[in-house]
Amino acid sequence: MDNMFKKGLLITATSIFFSGCAVQKSSVDFTETLDFPRPTRTVMTDYIGCFGDMLSEYRFASGNGRVEPLRIAVVSVKDQTAISTVQYPNSEIPNNFTDMALSIASKIGGPVRLVHIPKDEEIVTSYQYGATPGKKTPYFDNFAMSHYRADTIQIYGALTEYDRFIKNQRRTRDGSFEVGGGSGETEIDFSRFDDKNTARMTMDFYTSHGFVGDIVNHSSSTNTIKLHQQGKDRSYGLSIDGNSIGYAASSSLVDARHKAIRLLVEMGLIETLGKYEYVPYWKCMPNSNNTQFIKFKQFLGGHEVINFADMDKFVTAPDAPIIKNDKTYIDKRDRDLMMAVKANFEYAEYINEGIRQHAVRPIDDDMITISSNGQIHQVAFPNRKNLVEGMAKLFHKNIGYYVNMKVPQVIDDLHRKFIEQGVLDEYDDKYSANMYLALWLHAPVRKNSRWVY
Repeated sequence: MDNMFKKGLLITATSIFFSGCAVQKSSVDFTETLDFPRPTRTVMTDYIGCFGDMLSEYRFASGNGRVEPLRIAVVSVKDQTAISTVQYPNSEIPNNFTDMALSIASKIGGPVRLVHIPKDEEIVTSYQYGATPGKKTPYFDNFAMSHYRADTIQIYGALTEYDRFIKNQRRTRDGSFEVGGGSGETEIDFSRFDDKNTARMTMDFYTSHGFVGDIVNHSSSTNTIKLHQQGKDRSYGLSIDGNSIGYAASSSLVDARHKAIRLLVEMGLIETLGKYEYVPYWKCMPNSNNTQFIKFKQFLGGHEVINFADMDKFVTAPDAPIIKNDKTYIDKRDRDLMMAVKANFEYAEYINEGIRQHAVRPIDDDMITISSNGQIHQVAFPNRKNLVEGMAKLFHKNIGYYVNMKVPQVIDDLHRKFIEQGVLDEYDDKYSANMYLALWLHAPVRKNSRWVY
């Protein structure tokens, strides 16, 4: 009787102990010492400063020894796929990446000047503050239309594609057994669920000219990331007379989605600004393979007639086609930027009645005759000789061998070396577009130059 009484107490105590008890791996012990916050990093983090150095040096070259500020307004970077809305209860990405883009852009440094665009709550506050007698609206006094200035470029970006399940693998394992009998019967269940999913995200960026209001050609970027996610769900159930204890642990790379978006924003900003400012941005990419001499003429091709019969081969081309036997370039978008640089060397751009126009850039004369608003004007533009000399000044400034030479001597020496190395042909003049492109591709960039300006 005494033993039965003790056994009954034990069963009752066990039942009370297990009743409604749950253990989760996510529990936090607040008595533990917390680590200091750690900086968020991606594979591109260390290369943002490199791009800032390049931006500083190339603006030095385009300004012929002067570095003018580059005013940037990050207007909007957001989710356009609706994956972040309530329609998708499992969505775990933010719907607006503008603050992230501003934070990344501020790390570029150098000539970059970020324009502040007041947020909605700031505008409301300014109106409320302005309604107070004797006060004024400070935000509209300081920031009104500042991002529409003639020297400001506007940047827009969006997550345009989010394919959650382009590839999925699942595996489930279950098991159960019983021990004991009667009122002491115990049933133990085990289940394990493994999920491997491949998702794909694409983000687009483009720039708009604040003064003209049009989208800038050949300055957009489109980058895609494949995100491999692994989720594991293990659950254990222990049931004693209807009272249960549950243990659940889930592990998934949810954090990877945010890191992937940050990486897309970093790459998009660098590529878009590089294209707008004519900077060979890919040299600062982690997967670049830069060589001492770049033979670009074969890569650019000539002006032959398009063979439309061969166009079908592009249908099966990968998203980022790699040039065979050439590890210098990332994909065909590099060619587009080089063609834009070459065109900018040969033609000067001006605005006529709010529309972009082009005039042939002279070799050594600064004045160009243009028609604007129905009148003929003589306008001064940097000529081709100025552009070549401006790029040569980077060699003169950053390479000790050229420090004691005059700029024309630097140009002569580099022209000779480019011909010897097969970068240029003998018929390429030292003030030709190919010579300028050779200087542009091989220009030396001093480390940490972004801190000088």
